[in-house]
Amino acid sequence: MQDKLWNPGSQLLPWKPFSNGKQYGLLHLPTSTIIQVEKSIFESFEPMEPSGVPRTIPLEVASFLQRAHEALGPGTPLTKEPINIVSIALNVEESCNLRCTYCYAGDGNYGHDSTMHSDLAIKAVESLSKGKKRFHIAFFGGEPLLNFPLIKEVVAWCEQNKETSYTFGMTTNATLLNSTQLKFLKDHAISIKISYDGDKAQAKQRLLMDKKQNAAALVKKKMIKFKDELEELNMSIRATISKNAVHDFADSIEGILSDFSAKLSYSKVASSDISQSIDEQDVELLGDALSKTVHSLIEKKDFKKLLRITNIAASLRIIHRGYVNRMTCGAGIGYMSVSTKGEYFLCHRFTESAEEKIGDVRSGLDLKKLEQFQDYRSGNHAPCNTCWMQKYCRGGCFQENKLKHGSWFEPSVIFCRLQEIELSLALEAYLAINAEDPKLLESL
Repeated sequence: MQDKLWNPGSQLLPWKPFSNGKQYGLLHLPTSTIIQVEKSIFESFEPMEPSGVPRTIPLEVASFLQRAHEALGPGTPLTKEPINIVSIALNVEESCNLRCTYCYAGDGNYGHDSTMHSDLAIKAVESLSKGKKRFHIAFFGGEPLLNFPLIKEVVAWCEQNKETSYTFGMTTNATLLNSTQLKFLKDHAISIKISYDGDKAQAKQRLLMDKKQNAAALVKKKMIKFKDELEELNMSIRATISKNAVHDFADSIEGILSDFSAKLSYSKVASSDISQSIDEQDVELLGDALSKTVHSLIEKKDFKKLLRITNIAASLRIIHRGYVNRMTCGAGIGYMSVSTKGEYFLCHRFTESAEEKIGDVRSGLDLKKLEQFQDYRSGNHAPCNTCWMQKYCRGGCFQENKLKHGSWFEPSVIFCRLQEIELSLALEAYLAINAEDPKLLESL
């Protein structure tokens, strides 16, 4: 059989090779389909021999890949997503009882303390959810529990409106939680996400209002005290990692997963404050720590704990279900933020940022302004059009893009790199779970 020289423009491009060292796979990028292959086929994707000589691959391998590509098809092309806001961050309170060092909202107040009033909140919810079958409200801040009476009023109004099915969530620092609030959350099926960074990082990053004492002991005490109630609420934990806590990242993940049964998501700091924000070097350290954790869990075959890391589980879900043309974030397409004054913003990170204002409760959405974000998500533009992750991302995070490059529409290399690490680790995990406990993948 004749050999064929590797050619970057050949039919091999639709495939992304990956391995966890034991199993080997190819991800068909147009359709998000995985096929497991022999090691020899995996190694065919290396462009060079160890000696530096261009690799040759058997023609039969190239023919197999071409036939597989033709059988799977070209996939679904990128399309323009309709603007359909079905989820909002409702900022019921733009003030906070903590002073986290990395907060993109300043002292948690977006530049000024303010409280949302019930008439404005209900008017915003009513106008944005009108005519929609489903609508999600995330009570946000600041610290939303500082305005718990308003949360109750909004929920009561929504439950009386039978035309739309409402779901609710809340992000809180947990310091103000009490049994009465928890009962209300349970009775009305309000999911709760607690901001907690792990013992070491929490001590460095989350401070009380005097900016001297840390909130670590207080938050953990609340989480332990109400452990049973929080588990009934399907509590999740969100950890934020700043430059100062990068070296604690692996310990933070492992500690949280060991101390609690909750799902864990993490977010890196993206801020104009360079003393807090993650840069190109930091993201590699984050990647090393994440890789260490994921590989350890794979080696132990502790897949259930691995799937509690939401960032990895979300990527696994996309891969397993064959989703394509996914957006990393629905900001301005299906999701937006509502400020305490009833102004609309592209997302919660942009709340009170005039440039990202997209309307208000009185005049409605600025659809013309939103079209530019809609066009960007559907465009086949550089550098995304040559990236293997294009159909899992579609342009990154608008806030991180702007911070890095001054433009919403130029992807942040820091964001891209962390996503590449996460997706690559998810692919490795997929092979291991599929080999050991394939039924577990069906729970995604």
